[in-house]
Amino acid sequence: MIVIDPSKGGRESGVTGNGIVEKDYNLLISEYIFNRLKSLGADVKIIRTTDEYISEDDRANKILNAYGNNSKVVALSNMLGNTGSGAEIIYALRNNSNLASSLAENLDDAGLTVSKYYQRRSENDTSKDYYNIQKDTGLIETIIVNYGNINNINEATNIKNEWEDYAEAVVKSLANYTNVPYYKEGESQEIYTVKKGDSSTESYFTYILNSIWDSYKSSVAADLGISADQLDKSNITEITLTPRKISRANGGDYPYHIDCALSIKSTKVFTAKFWVKEPGDSEYAQVDAKNYLTGSSIARTTKATIGSTKTVDGVTYALDGWYPENAKGGAYGSTKIADNRWNYTPSDAELADGTVNFYAHYSPTTTSIKLKKLVTGSMGDKQKKFHFTISIKKEDENVTFKVDNTSKTGSATVDLANDEESTLTEIPVGADVSITEEDYSGSRYTTSYVIDNGNSAPERVANISNIQAKNDVSAHEIVFTNNKEAIPDTGITLDSLPFIALLALSIAGGIFFLFCRYKKRFV
Repeated sequence: MIVIDPSKGGRESGVTGNGIVEKDYNLLISEYIFNRLKSLGADVKIIRTTDEYISEDDRANKILNAYGNNSKVVALSNMLGNTGSGAEIIYALRNNSNLASSLAENLDDAGLTVSKYYQRRSENDTSKDYYNIQKDTGLIETIIVNYGNINNINEATNIKNEWEDYAEAVVKSLANYTNVPYYKEGESQEIYTVKKGDSSTESYFTYILNSIWDSYKSSVAADLGISADQLDKSNITEITLTPRKISRANGGDYPYHIDCALSIKSTKVFTAKFWVKEPGDSEYAQVDAKNYLTGSSIARTTKATIGSTKTVDGVTYALDGWYPENAKGGAYGSTKIADNRWNYTPSDAELADGTVNFYAHYSPTTTSIKLKKLVTGSMGDKQKKFHFTISIKKEDENVTFKVDNTSKTGSATVDLANDEESTLTEIPVGADVSITEEDYSGSRYTTSYVIDNGNSAPERVANISNIQAKNDVSAHEIVFTNNKEAIPDTGITLDSLPFIALLALSIAGGIFFLFCRYKKRFV
């Protein structure tokens, strides 16, 4: 069991330098580690997946609540520094250095120099850890990885260019430490198939079949409503094993074993499995399985309801529909099974390995926007509140959304000063969003906005038509900037204008006098 902590977030940006904002890279690295561990079959959770502020107490509680206060849980906190040289790894006083040593070795192999791994004690109480994330997480094995000094241009460049390699090194250490089979991304996972009548695998086939037969036939008989005596080993022709993870000391002659998912091919029976990918997860988890007699149609599971919704971090998701397996047993991209195709009749290709898989995932029905204010220029008032009007409609109808957790319908207003932000959540996908800043041109402010790091637009009104959720379901970002510069000093003030006018009049009079004398002389 592993918990990933992307430190900092929200208003706590962490260290910045050389084009790096700590909170962003902490999240980037953490999400990579989380997704890779998930793909390896690890039991893993992550503290945050968006740019949100979490207090130290809440962060520790989230880690403790993930799997409970358990010494078998590993918590990894990712961070960046702005001092020193090289990466550092800090392990808690209650733990040994085994994981820290593994991390140092694998990070070094990935090209990241680790200056040291060590324990750090509180200056006020040397019996306690220095860092709250270690001091306040009970029995959990909490380890901190600082990937380097971003004020060092070379280290910052390496972090920006090589962070995936560093994250993969951490994945390898955590997988090996928690007995999860590790393989690099893109490599094929080992799948073992043993067959009846195959001289190279039949002995394994017989051993595995004998080991699982009693449980298998009881389960199948219960699903089919038949007597277990009606089933015969001779019907089993092939068994496929997919390793999931290595289990720790369980007693018996073999205290360690590999947990595997089994697919059993039978001339009499096949298995239908239903898989669901939860919001934020990268992998599908099995929610139901049932056995059927060969030639039967498959009933749609009742363990997951299509159209059901979940709200996570201000985003609402709906279970999209059931998709059939492809040739590799995974979900098709867009071929959803229509309601009128249930009960479902599988094809010969789907039945080939004895298991027919169905997949469903949650798709976002809402999205969110982070509205931010910046004030620039030598005369810009960074304490001044600027007024915004927000309008959100879908198909010309007012819709309900939230502004900083307060429900609004159709429209809302907010006031923001420099570097302040407001978050709009539960915005329906497909809605039309309009955000208008009050006109401050009379105060000599020029207004512009940027949407999602796009091009700057010199306007007071930002519109997003038919808004969609971002691929990573993070919030859209709209940044309004108001710039006010000082008027250039020309050396002329309003107070001196009357004197300048008198001087000009005198000069003009002198010129007129000389002209008159010249004319009189020659006439």
